[in-house]
Amino acid sequence: NYLSNYLLTRLLFQELFDASQVFMSSRIVCVSSKMHQVGYVGKLADLQFDRGYAPAAAYSRSKLCQVLFIAELRRKLEDDKYGVEALAVHPGEVMTNVTRSLPAWLIRLKEIMMAPFLLTAAEGARASIAALTCPNVSHRSKEDGTLGYLGSGGDPERPARQARREEDAKLLWKISAAQCDLPEHMTFEVDL
Repeated sequence: NYLSNYLLTRLLFQELFDASQVFMSSRIVCVSSKMHQVGYVGKLADLQFDRGYAPAAAYSRSKLCQVLFIAELRRKLEDDKYGVEALAVHPGEVMTNVTRSLPAWLIRLKEIMMAPFLLTAAEGARASIAALTCPNVSHRSKEDGTLGYLGSGGDPERPARQARREEDAKLLWKISAAQCDLPEHMTFEVDL
């Protein structure tokens, strides 16, 4: 859930940088969740859950990793010095099949009880679309310590304490680069 975003971003970064030179900016938006607040990475031991898989823990950890990744990417980009903006967005509470690993009766109960309170997939896409298209959204988040994290309303929000730990973000980047067989340092060609 997290590593694919890391890899895709790294593989497309030169194109994103080139686009920012032509169009004045480009954006990377990762869909996270408020569930990052209960995510735990510790020393990033057992990132792949090799010692026992727990669906809720895996989901919340992957969403925490999205926020840590965007925070570290923003640091590497020196916020938006290169014209490439990076954001993590919480889409809101959306009715999805994320609970598919639960027993069928519990999934049905969730659908019956929660449907009136949850967003449809189309409604949940609004926050991501706003993060991609609203002018200056990432500039607003630079000054307030939100590290590029946006809430479901599209406004910058301060992420959970564990998502603000720079040492975890740096270590996650290092581990992710190794798992994707990429160098830690991002390089791109600047054509002046």
